[in-house]
Amino acid sequence: MIHLTGSTQRSFIFPAEQTTAFAYYSDINRICPFLSHISVVRNYKPGQYRLLYSAVEMGFYRVRIFCDIIMTLDMREHRLIISPLEGIPPVRTTNSLYSIDCQGFYSSESIFSAAGVQTRVDYRINIQARFPVPIAIRIMPEHLLTNMAQNIMQWRIDEIVEGFIDRSTRTFCSQPGKFTFIS
Repeated sequence: MIHLTGSTQRSFIFPAEQTTAFAYYSDINRICPFLSHISVVRNYKPGQYRLLYSAVEMGFYRVRIFCDIIMTLDMREHRLIISPLEGIPPVRTTNSLYSIDCQGFYSSESIFSAAGVQTRVDYRINIQARFPVPIAIRIMPEHLLTNMAQNIMQWRIDEIVEGFIDRSTRTFCSQPGKFTFIS
């Protein structure tokens, strides 16, 4: 089995006051398009979703990791917490010559702190998965495959976060008007 984990944390200044920034990032359907390789593929109940991490690695191998999540807004502490959702049947792991589909775990936390007329956002993200060694590369030792997969996933996580910060900030600045919480 390959054990895959990618995580990082970043802090950035968002060009809006704390309440507006918190409202802007509290809508998963608004923010998910800013996360490259990650999309919402199913809504269960309000605040409960299935996400899909999808990427083509090494130019030919498609990796799809499905993650069930629950989104919690802590209004008092200005925290947005996304954690694994329990009780949902996992996707069936499928492994072929050119692809893998499996269940994984996604979590993130965003803390919004007032910084004058702007907001400091402390953001962390983590994706984990376990899956069988891909058929196409079973000749390599498992520990080397795990290290290679870890490096690729960490590179992807850094790419996702940098793009998320850039795209979400640019989109906010290009759209006049006030963002409010969705009921």
